[in-house]
Amino acid sequence: MIVPRLRHGPGDGNGEVRPLGPLRKTRYLACNALFASDGGTTTHEIAGKRDRDLAWAEFAEKFVGDDREVIESGEPKLGIRESVVNAKGRRFEVITDKVPLRDDAGQVIGIIGVSLELPPSG
Repeated sequence: MIVPRLRHGPGDGNGEVRPLGPLRKTRYLACNALFASDGGTTTHEIAGKRDRDLAWAEFAEKFVGDDREVIESGEPKLGIRESVVNAKGRRFEVITDKVPLRDDAGQVIGIIGVSLELPPSG
């Protein structure tokens, strides 16, 4: 099951799934339209892309580090407060949960990420 990533308030959900490949090559498998648009791509073009290929490339090292923690520990990483920038240059904050995706044998085969956009502060 894939849980959507949601913006604060009305709007499309925004989910992300990352398959596990070699740890240095974590790539997106699928997402919804809002996530793809924020990244500067489409749902059809997201497959195979990395964070460094998307609008938030400046944050890619941190995002991949969080992915590696989940992959190596096999434990969820919850409540991660992150800064993001979308393809239009808008900066915003999200709270992200990342959980391991397991196969029938219990082996970690990917990551499911769920984020909620926070309302602007101030």
